[in-house]
Amino acid sequence: MRPSSSSKGLTRRHFIGAAGASAAGVALMGSSGCRSESKASPDRLNVLLVILDSVRSDFVAAYGAPRIRTPNIDALASQGVRFTRFFPEAMPTVPARRTIMTGRRVFPFRGWKRAPDLGRGPGAAPIEDLNEVFTTRLARAGYWTASASDNPFLGFTKSFRPFRLSFDHYVAVEGHAGLRHDPSTVTDSQLERWLPEGLHDDDRYVEGMRKYLANTGYGRDDSQSNAARVFGVATKLLDEAAERQPFALVVDCFDPHEPWSPPPEFVRPYADTSYRGPNPGTARYTRADTYLEPDELRQMNAVYGAALTVADKYLGEFMDRFRELGLHENTAVVFVSDHGSCWASAAGRERSPRSSIPS
Repeated sequence: MRPSSSSKGLTRRHFIGAAGASAAGVALMGSSGCRSESKASPDRLNVLLVILDSVRSDFVAAYGAPRIRTPNIDALASQGVRFTRFFPEAMPTVPARRTIMTGRRVFPFRGWKRAPDLGRGPGAAPIEDLNEVFTTRLARAGYWTASASDNPFLGFTKSFRPFRLSFDHYVAVEGHAGLRHDPSTVTDSQLERWLPEGLHDDDRYVEGMRKYLANTGYGRDDSQSNAARVFGVATKLLDEAAERQPFALVVDCFDPHEPWSPPPEFVRPYADTSYRGPNPGTARYTRADTYLEPDELRQMNAVYGAALTVADKYLGEFMDRFRELGLHENTAVVFVSDHGSCWASAAGRERSPRSSIPS
């Protein structure tokens, strides 16, 4: 999407013509933007980009997984264009976000220099030219821009500070990064409930799970989840955006990326009733059979499905407010994920992440 600095705004014709160029290229163009004319300014569409991290298409009902409850993602899919063969250019968070926000190729990562605060994976570098970010281009066309995110890289690192400052209003939500509560308040029994036994001897996972549980309600209260707080902040931004149209709002929620700690009522519908072990609340990036028993792997699927359902719940509350404000009349909605979660079974079969799932 490349409106020039002299553009009067994002029109339907420009928006559709730019398909494939950026995040807006996978726009959800059903009742949330394509069938109704804006009463105030029909030629200036607002843009709402919602990102849920690590969403597997084979865990979403709209993509053939009716056992997992994702009614709000399914509703978006039913109202717009649903892509069934859509694959990310890069799996890691940082290069995937660069592509989503700019529409520019990042693979095969030639000529890049790793930023120490962005991890060790290929393409771990910030956005070099902020003029290529679609929100920056829309800002030059007169759009108010805002974002709410708990993404630990985009929201908190020094490397992405210029990116955050490019928005009129950017809110970084602590949870996956930062400290909301002292990790020492997590009891040993709580830790054992969520940490696979095969990871008990690895301090990275032990301390990481303590921090996560302290930040997100100790696995008891979904209203303290990262998704609940990100979409809560995003709802406040939405109220502000309604008064500042046209707007481009980005809601970048890192859930259901691991770790996970969904409350029991969300896990039970997906779990084997005979299972008595811990809820595997995090995953090591290796073969599952090196640290999980087969029944633990099945439970990990249940925990991940529950975390996705929690994220879907708060997406739904956010979208309810979106419709209450009447913004569905003149807003193009884009829903994407960057990648799925992938793990191998003890029998040696690998579950494919099926990549991004724009609805």
